[in-house]
Amino acid sequence: LESWKRKGDAQVNMINEAMPIKNGTPGYFQANSTFFQTYDPSWGSSFAYDAVMSVGMGACHALAKNTQNQGRRRAQKGAKNLLLEGILASDFHGASGHVSYGEKGPIGANSRDRFSTVYGIYNIQRSDSKENQFEAILSDVLLPGIKAKWDSSRWIPKNGGFVFADGTKNSPTLFRDTPNKNYLKRGVQIFGLLLMSLSMCMCVAASLWVYRYRESSIVKASQPLFLH
Repeated sequence: LESWKRKGDAQVNMINEAMPIKNGTPGYFQANSTFFQTYDPSWGSSFAYDAVMSVGMGACHALAKNTQNQGRRRAQKGAKNLLLEGILASDFHGASGHVSYGEKGPIGANSRDRFSTVYGIYNIQRSDSKENQFEAILSDVLLPGIKAKWDSSRWIPKNGGFVFADGTKNSPTLFRDTPNKNYLKRGVQIFGLLLMSLSMCMCVAASLWVYRYRESSIVKASQPLFLH
């Protein structure tokens, strides 16, 4: 959002020149000089932008591969795979952070790397300008990090930080006390495990002894019918 606000006349002119719809037709839009300072991007628009950029880079990759193929028919046949290959090979800094793919996710091994994006916490607060209405305020931002190295130091407070329902920044107390789980002491646990291990070893040893001397008349006479 900060990068969005810094855009100036050069980006505004580029948007207006790239508008494919003619003036006077439905859908035509003309950005003014303060467009980036006046309007905020809608939720999810940064991810949509990066998705379009990934597809565009994938298409360039597929086109470059097609020119290297021997025949046009063969190139068209493999264009779909080449496009997917190009999308997955995309690696760039986009509107939602650093974009890269290849992480195993719920739909396969081609998901976006979760450590490559910026996460934010939106604080739902009562609006100061509109009575009996609420608004979402970005309170904290989690910067992209290295795998297994996310910690609280990467959270950057924004707009004064997170505010709780009582109007303070102090987290509320729990509605119930933490229950006493009454776990056994460490020494008692170890002693119990030792007794269990000893009992299991004795059972195994007795079974092996019975099997070893199973033909002995004394063993046969001592065994119930259903165990022999």
